[in-house]
Amino acid sequence: MQLLSACRFSTRATVNSVTPPKTETIYRLQLPLRQYNIPDSSQRGRKRKLKRKEKIQESQKRRRLDEVNQNKSPDIHQLPHLD
Repeated sequence: MQLLSACRFSTRATVNSVTPPKTETIYRLQLPLRQYNIPDSSQRGRKRKLKRKEKIQESQKRRRLDEVNQNKSPDIHQLPHLD
């Protein structure tokens, strides 16, 4: 019976000694993700939506500016000729 208890203890010890390196490797894998700002899967959708909204807003601003510039450009070109 003493041998069995010793074996159980040794297996527990090996399991305990094996698990910390695994957690270390997991942390090592997670740290570079945090460095590169790769978020969790739940936040990825939010950022994609925000980026889409920003891109849409930028494109709308560009279109408006282009329309304004197109409307103004003939006036600017005509003014020197009128003078």
